[in-house]
Amino acid sequence: LSIILFVNGSLLQNGLPLRYHVSGVIQLPYAEISEPFESWIDVELGFSRIDYYGGAAKTVQRKGTGDKDFGANYKIVPISSK
Repeated sequence: LSIILFVNGSLLQNGLPLRYHVSGVIQLPYAEISEPFESWIDVELGFSRIDYYGGAAKTVQRKGTGDKDFGANYKIVPISSK
């Protein structure tokens, strides 16, 4: 797994942004897997989303609000009955 990140220096002068969008490919050569993904996060709202394979599979995460609410993770994937 390799991660390459390019960050504009002026972007970090006032702290990190509260919203991100990133896309790339997760590669696991020993398993012959190349998995394209696209991800969004909004720190203020407490939500993030990751799409895999051009949106064919999605995960949505919600942060917890405290008092035993530890957040939620939703996975949306296609299924077939054939």
